[in-house]
Amino acid sequence: MQKYSVLLLLLALANISVVYYQLGYYWDLIAHILYAKGIITGNYSIVGWERAPLTGLALVPFYLIFKNAAGYYYIIACILVLFGISIHASKKLNINENIMLSLVLTPFPIIFYSIFNGAEILSFLFLLAGLLLFLERKYYFSFFIALAILSKVIAAPFALLVLFSNSKRKALSLLLAPFIPWLAFNYIAFGNPVFNYIETIKVALHTSFYASSIGLVPLLALFLPFFAFYLMLIPFCKCEKKANKQLLIFLLISLAVLFAGALMSNFVYTIPRWSYIAYAPLVFVLAQKLDAKRSKAILLLDFAFFVFSILLLPGLLKGAYNVNGRNQYMLNAIQYLNSHSYRQVASNVWTLLDFYNISAIPPYENYSGKPILIVRGIGTSPSLFNFSNYTELKINENASLYLPAK
Repeated sequence: MQKYSVLLLLLALANISVVYYQLGYYWDLIAHILYAKGIITGNYSIVGWERAPLTGLALVPFYLIFKNAAGYYYIIACILVLFGISIHASKKLNINENIMLSLVLTPFPIIFYSIFNGAEILSFLFLLAGLLLFLERKYYFSFFIALAILSKVIAAPFALLVLFSNSKRKALSLLLAPFIPWLAFNYIAFGNPVFNYIETIKVALHTSFYASSIGLVPLLALFLPFFAFYLMLIPFCKCEKKANKQLLIFLLISLAVLFAGALMSNFVYTIPRWSYIAYAPLVFVLAQKLDAKRSKAILLLDFAFFVFSILLLPGLLKGAYNVNGRNQYMLNAIQYLNSHSYRQVASNVWTLLDFYNISAIPPYENYSGKPILIVRGIGTSPSLFNFSNYTELKINENASLYLPAK
């Protein structure tokens, strides 16, 4: 292990800690924590069955020990695993360790693949493990690709790597095997083995989240210096080995999937998070071809971005990624609900309210006769609710409680 490796790890842990303690969790990571909480407590109404299951299941042991802080320690564990995978990959592929770690442990993936979702970082590490084994021509790479897909469905294009395996039947068997328990559960619980995937599509089509132009600031601050900069280096990477050429093909495929998905959703939120499907193959394409002599320059760049992100990024992200567990308007509204004994409301921020033990109904379910809490600027659009026969009670400048007319 080289002398800068541990320093990079410590900077990554410091980076995520600063963001967590200033902003808390983003909506999606909270949903995964509730998934784990619902399984443990038997309160299945807070479980988002439309989500890929592996992140929620991975959070179960963390929730048993750390409760609502489970997500933070889960992310730390994922970062440690990423560190281990990077060290192992550098040895197996004869890559300079500093370059490999600089590409994996940077503020961009550490923040956007973890604190803003939680599923991405788990899928990312499984994808890295699977791609490493693919480059080594091991047929069981497909098992880790399956785990990546079970963590985040958007990793599905990498299932096609089976077509390039030397042992296609074995690889296909190991790709399908992890899905059998999940499909069986869906069939037993909901009468349809693909219920989860149907619900995912339905939620995606009916969800209308706020978009903030302020989001372009952190997007440009992180996305361009890291992701776009490394993309510009691709033409200088000569992929002599057949497996590397195939990986480059999948990098281009994943980029197409990424931008197609961004066109159908809010790109400010989805591109930074979903970009891991392109970033994972990009790491290997670059790490194998970047000259070890450049490792010090890359390390210096990485250290500079870490210092920037630790000192300034939480402030930039506060305006753009305000759908988080420490949004002050929401916390103020929660305090009001608790002080007036409102234990169940309908809300456009139902997931965040459930996290703070207030039973909340989303706009897609029957909320007739229930008070409606709206926190503007975050969550789903208030227009999804019908406010006829309701009277507004303002809690603060961004939050209102709508009470049904008597």
